[in-house]
Amino acid sequence: MGQSSAGGRGRAHAAMPGHLCDNLASLTRPAAADDNACVKKSPELSAIPVAAVLAETHETVRLQLAPVPASFLEAYERAGQYVMVARDGGEPAPYAIASAPAQEPVELLVRRGGERGADLALAAVGERVQVGLPSGPGFPLAASCGADLVLVGMGAAVSALRAVVVSVMRERKAWGRVSIFLGARLPHDFPFRDEFVAWRAAGIEIHPAASNISHEDSVHRRGRVQDSLRRSTPPLRNAHVFAAGSTAMLAELATLMHELGLPEGRFHTNIGRGAKAERP
Repeated sequence: MGQSSAGGRGRAHAAMPGHLCDNLASLTRPAAADDNACVKKSPELSAIPVAAVLAETHETVRLQLAPVPASFLEAYERAGQYVMVARDGGEPAPYAIASAPAQEPVELLVRRGGERGADLALAAVGERVQVGLPSGPGFPLAASCGADLVLVGMGAAVSALRAVVVSVMRERKAWGRVSIFLGARLPHDFPFRDEFVAWRAAGIEIHPAASNISHEDSVHRRGRVQDSLRRSTPPLRNAHVFAAGSTAMLAELATLMHELGLPEGRFHTNIGRGAKAERP
């Protein structure tokens, strides 16, 4: 599996001086309540070279795209946004961006054997794929500065949360307690697991839950990510919850957060209110 650094492979395209939260607040726009990523934004696609193809799990690969147009970096305002991507003239499909804003190369987590047009996981280094501008509301990271963060995701949807983690690690002290709850079928199915050591070193708590294991070990809980969160709920009074996953998982998680007393307006998905959850 390809190795990566704590801050995500690649360089920051434009280093932002000063306090990260101040910069985030000034550079990002508020997400409109009806900002549906799947139906809005420019349909224009740019041909961007594949700089690297990295094995992530047996089901996924990580694509690194570079160089990207300045318009792309300007449009990528919030961790959690997605892009429309097409290969070989296939139908464009949405993929959550796994790298942080202002970071290049841009990274995407792609499933092998994808059903959306040509299989993007088969793209070769040097091949040009068609990529749209970043879209969707993403996560309100700037508004959460000073608060605790609880990140919850499963499967390939974790790519949206990885962008949050990389952003937080740029200035870790800007947030309080940060916990990430991850769900997969088996221990080797967790994307970005080669980065877990660096995440923990930055003070990020990681709670992996595997649904298809017969017994728990010192690292993995047995069961679904929702069940893991219920069993090990961090304090929610001063927390924002960022979630990415299937429609059913998000609906169940929203109910759970209400039951556990999460303050109103603190549960966020990267797909916007009324948007249909897509499995990246």
